[in-house]
Amino acid sequence: MVFFMRRFQSTGRRGRKHKVSFFTALTILVLCYISLTQPIPQMVPVQFAPSIMEPLPMPRKQSTLDRYLVKPPKDVPYVALTFDDGPTEYTEALLDTLDQMEVQATFFLIGEQIEDYTHVVRRMDEAGHDIGNHTHRHAVLTSDVVADDMRQIRLCEQAIKDITKRCTLFIRPPYDALSEDITEALGAAGYRICLYDVDSRDFFTSSQRRILENLEDVKGGDIIRFHDGHIHPNTVKEIIRTLREKGLEPVSLRRLITANLS
Repeated sequence: MVFFMRRFQSTGRRGRKHKVSFFTALTILVLCYISLTQPIPQMVPVQFAPSIMEPLPMPRKQSTLDRYLVKPPKDVPYVALTFDDGPTEYTEALLDTLDQMEVQATFFLIGEQIEDYTHVVRRMDEAGHDIGNHTHRHAVLTSDVVADDMRQIRLCEQAIKDITKRCTLFIRPPYDALSEDITEALGAAGYRICLYDVDSRDFFTSSQRRILENLEDVKGGDIIRFHDGHIHPNTVKEIIRTLREKGLEPVSLRRLITANLS
């Protein structure tokens, strides 16, 4: 207590020390003791209405690929048959089968292979099949130099145009690989990028049964991928029959994307 009393001494104007009264000091002690021994009240978080707490929905920015991607209608009884990596020595047999089954398809061609099969490409075009760009040397379109990738596209384009006298509309990137820069460049050049909904996986198996199993979930509006030189014409014939049994008619890509316009 003596210590406390000394702590509460104060000095007046004239330098005289004034002692705090005993009762004042005692009162202060009691108040300090009470404040130190009382539990600290818990903070209750402020409850906001859900409309305030939830973030406002932000509009989703359309990706570069979305703007140039081929998107067929899904409420149609058609599917598109597409064949990559031609022309090859097996393409004519494939064309024979398609002619026999009265089906038009889409072929994505490799430019450097066209020179040896110009007659095949001409037949392909005259039969009404779509012809698309698959680069000049099956190149991966992810280079840091867009001009290098575009050169691959233009070389293939020119090889096709020399035969068909027309520009191509569709392009399928090898390995499904595209950088954003090359995607923008392709869109600006007027191309439409075609991926696929169902992969036959004919690159990994020649078994007709296995390939048909891979296509069991095909639906109207789907784009199916095959590989020229890997899929046997007899398997293609069986696939067409199976699709028709399901009420799905195989068509070219151009026919599929315009199905709702006819």
